[in-house]
Amino acid sequence: MNALYERTAASPQLATRVAAANKALTAIGYIAYPLLLALVWAFSPQLLARCIVVPGAAFVVLSAFRYLYDAPRPYENGGPPALVPKSTHGRSFPSRHTFCMFMIAFAWMTWQPASAPAIGPAIGCALTAGAIVMACARVALGVHYPRDVIAGGIAAAVFSALGYLAFPW
Repeated sequence: MNALYERTAASPQLATRVAAANKALTAIGYIAYPLLLALVWAFSPQLLARCIVVPGAAFVVLSAFRYLYDAPRPYENGGPPALVPKSTHGRSFPSRHTFCMFMIAFAWMTWQPASAPAIGPAIGCALTAGAIVMACARVALGVHYPRDVIAGGIAAAVFSALGYLAFPW
């Protein structure tokens, strides 16, 4: 397996903390994205469609790819069991948790309200750090391979670059 998993599996206390961090970061993503949409709607409504369409389209494309590719998870491939209850089979590549957290972070980075232009990028940077921690947690818990989370982050960067930078809104 990998060093992150081995180290986490060797310590039940560490495994509990990593699982809690993964759960907390998932919750933060569930809060951060609707909060961004509400703030954009209130202060920069001209950007609302972009903040919905880019992540939404990227999510659909990534989900379709995962469905078609259907890569097994580490615990399905003869590896050790996941350190959290997990009954999902396949659809491991790329990691959608990691992808979504990076997409949310990048969406925040694009928002620069006139009254506080640094707020969106600052929150986006904090969420990016959270996405990196989430990626490591997913590997440490044995629910993804490192390649899954790396591909999730790269896919989010590519979709964000195309959606936010390449197409004028």
